[in-house]
Amino acid sequence: MCKCLLCQEREATKKGSHIIPSFMMKRINSIDGRNERDHELGFSIGLGTVETYFGRDIYEERRREFTDDESRIEDRTNLDVMDNVFCPDCERLFSKYENRYCTTYGLPFDKDLESNTMVTAADAALFWYSVIWRVSATEHNDVKLNSVFEEKLRRAVLHENVNGMDVYYSLNYCKNYREDNPTFEFFDCNEDVAMLIVDEFMIVLFNGKEATQSGKEIWKMAFKCDVAKLNNGSKPEEIAIFPKVVFKQINDSILFQLVRRIDFKGKFNAMHRHLFGSDMPDFIYQEVMDEIQRAKLGDRFTVLNYSLSMKRVIQAHPEMYKVHFLES
Repeated sequence: MCKCLLCQEREATKKGSHIIPSFMMKRINSIDGRNERDHELGFSIGLGTVETYFGRDIYEERRREFTDDESRIEDRTNLDVMDNVFCPDCERLFSKYENRYCTTYGLPFDKDLESNTMVTAADAALFWYSVIWRVSATEHNDVKLNSVFEEKLRRAVLHENVNGMDVYYSLNYCKNYREDNPTFEFFDCNEDVAMLIVDEFMIVLFNGKEATQSGKEIWKMAFKCDVAKLNNGSKPEEIAIFPKVVFKQINDSILFQLVRRIDFKGKFNAMHRHLFGSDMPDFIYQEVMDEIQRAKLGDRFTVLNYSLSMKRVIQAHPEMYKVHFLES
């Protein structure tokens, strides 16, 4: 058994630990808007693939609406949670931060800048530090903070103390964005600047005053802030209210860049060159992309569906492709 990632002393025996708090994740991936634990329908976007996962209480008939993959029908893996990374004591510490901060949703959010009166300044900072530290320490999004930054957050969270910390954050919220738009969880960092988008929140975290002036870019967004306007647990947390159009531009830009990184055209051209010695004709590529879209949502962006879609299109053009596929 490994040691707990937070205290680094006790055994990591806790199972089902949420890396992103469940009160946030259930707003993102709860099926039918039920906002209940174990009723998740989630999609994890990788480099060219999308993995689907379901909560334990999503019954078989409902799962089959999204996938024909029998292994996924029975799979109870939830990508939102991890086993054996924390001890029960540290898990209770996270829960304490979360229980206090979840009341933030009760704020009116009717100003351009909202002062968070629901929790103390220190509790607000410790909540966000604990979330970003967990995402980094567990490599939940395959991204890690630098070791100095990560350790600074770990010590603050463990000892429940932000006094004298040279860490600052800006927090932005877009009220009711999810009513008309999908929300997601996304994390990335660049040296001493980190960005987390989760549900209707966007937080940018800076390690040190110099980082606030660095202008580091994350997903083509440059972050440079006035320290006096940032949060660090020493004064009431301030939440800037994003207009929907601004938050949508940010989200759409990130999703667009993710899709571009998939580079479907490049990948299918490479496959076509390997098999037939030339790039894939444009009309064949379009037919393959159309065929991909015919699969159920949970199967659509998988390597298996890419391969089967290309095979079916090639078989539909025997005048161009003198090949024979073995039935599997």
